[in-house]
Amino acid sequence: MKKIKIFAFLLAVMTASASLPILHVSAEENALPASYDLRDYGLVTSVKDQGNTETCWAHATMAAAESNMLKTRLGYQIVKENNLKELDLSEAHLVWFGKCKWSEDETDPLYHKGNNEGVMGYQNTYDALNGLGSLAAWKGVQLEKNFPNVTETPKIDESFRYTSYAHLQNATFFGIERSSETKEYCEPINKDSIKKCLMENGAMVVSYYDNTAFFSKDVVSCYCPEKQADTNHTVTLIGWDDNYSRENFTTQPPEDGAWLCKNSWGEDSGNYGYFYISYSDPNPRRFVSLEMEATDNYDSVYQIDGGESLNSGSGNYLYGFAAGNVFTARKDENIVAVSFGNWFNDIPYSISIYENVDTSNSNPTNGKLLYTQDGTSELAGYHTIPLKNPVSVAEGTSFSVVVTIKKIDNNWLCRDSSGRQTNSFWASYNLDTNSYNTWYSETSGCYCIKAFTDDTPESSATLGDVNGDDVIDVVDVLVLNKYLLGVSGLSDAGRVNSDVNHNGQLEDADAMMILK
Repeated sequence: MKKIKIFAFLLAVMTASASLPILHVSAEENALPASYDLRDYGLVTSVKDQGNTETCWAHATMAAAESNMLKTRLGYQIVKENNLKELDLSEAHLVWFGKCKWSEDETDPLYHKGNNEGVMGYQNTYDALNGLGSLAAWKGVQLEKNFPNVTETPKIDESFRYTSYAHLQNATFFGIERSSETKEYCEPINKDSIKKCLMENGAMVVSYYDNTAFFSKDVVSCYCPEKQADTNHTVTLIGWDDNYSRENFTTQPPEDGAWLCKNSWGEDSGNYGYFYISYSDPNPRRFVSLEMEATDNYDSVYQIDGGESLNSGSGNYLYGFAAGNVFTARKDENIVAVSFGNWFNDIPYSISIYENVDTSNSNPTNGKLLYTQDGTSELAGYHTIPLKNPVSVAEGTSFSVVVTIKKIDNNWLCRDSSGRQTNSFWASYNLDTNSYNTWYSETSGCYCIKAFTDDTPESSATLGDVNGDDVIDVVDVLVLNKYLLGVSGLSDAGRVNSDVNHNGQLEDADAMMILK
């Protein structure tokens, strides 16, 4: 029989606080400060210089990832383990495997004949959404010290494609265009929502329209009064100032207030590499917040999407919408999480998993239903959804993951236009009859739907015994706390044992229940 030791809550809090500094900034309703700067909390890495490359998007993405990893403490763990002066992630690794070179390994589910842009990939793009597909496919992040600087436009050995120090598991989108022609947004840009997301997750990626004519003489403030056809530069959003004077701009905007951004043009640009964009500027869009996790979060990923971007999507105006990908189990495993991307807020979804799927009629539901889980995606983005119960699949078994959006219109799912054009399917969904209409094979890539697995059977779980020492005590609370802060990982059994409240998520509430 296990011995259960109950310690006073105060003792646990004092012990945890003494052992582990916590960097947490609350973004409660109506509690947004007039100004905020992530540098004040040590959550911004040094300014970089992209040189003559067009890799602003990669610099902004890596800077946002670094900030999030520092906020969760995962970054400090990596710095310590690798004897680094600061957390510095490789832009070159992201660009090479995202834009320059696709996989030539025919056994790779993301095999794409290796044909992409070559070294010209360092010169050809600036979109804030670029790189997310690669990171979601676990192609990085890698350390800057392991590769030449991006300004050298290096060719990187294929053996490094899937080497990572952290995994992207969630990304939140604001200001994504629904139409490339009209530039209509999927959801209106809400400043307060962006501010709260920045406070919770760290720095964000954002694209805007850059032109020297709209900068102040000291290149510290930017305001373009008219919306342009497209953006042309991507930077890192690190804060804001509601009282930043409109008089600081060459052309005065109608109101005070500005976003604080980190550029990738070196410290000689702007105010040591930082500058402001007026709130009134209509061009900043494609705000993206990243959430990184330790690489031991799952044992394996099943995927057929893995292009550089998540900038494509499709849905249905008259019905609900569904998409599904079909995989073959490589060994006996438990599916413990599923990911997908959506372009709109407040999306009611249903995740279904089938086995022994026959896709001869392009139908990913043509098999035995193993599991269904419903939920709501509150914000647009790429989301990893932990399953409340693991789903076992046997080696060699075909299985599908189907995501159904139970909403008419505004129901788009992210699609990878460069992904494999096999084993990915879509259908409209009739909300009146709760049934799918005709299923079709996706011929313009594939949907961004993945399955994440663990090797350890769920049946071995003992709730509360996080560290596996057969004793449930305050040590388990501390181990779980370190995991929640990103300082250390958990074994598969540890993650299972930590979900004491059975809601499919590891959180502070689980630690409280362990204490009880």
